[in-house]
Amino acid sequence: MDEHAWNAGTPIAKYRDVTSSYQAVRPRPHYRVVNTRNDDVAYLRLQDGTSICLPPNFDTVFANAYSVTGIKISSRSTC
Repeated sequence: MDEHAWNAGTPIAKYRDVTSSYQAVRPRPHYRVVNTRNDDVAYLRLQDGTSICLPPNFDTVFANAYSVTGIKISSRSTC
């Protein structure tokens, strides 16, 4: 979500299902990704093909140099 959506408490997109593959994400400039799940991690695929793991109840902010192209929610509780 972007800063306006974060401050307003209105996410731009929500992903709820545990998946075995990545779901496509529309890349956006400078935004925050929040994993609101209590027990599941979220893997974020970046534009260069690498991925990062976002632990449960954790968030991160991406600058303009990075863009997320996919998300995969795993039932694992740790990265």
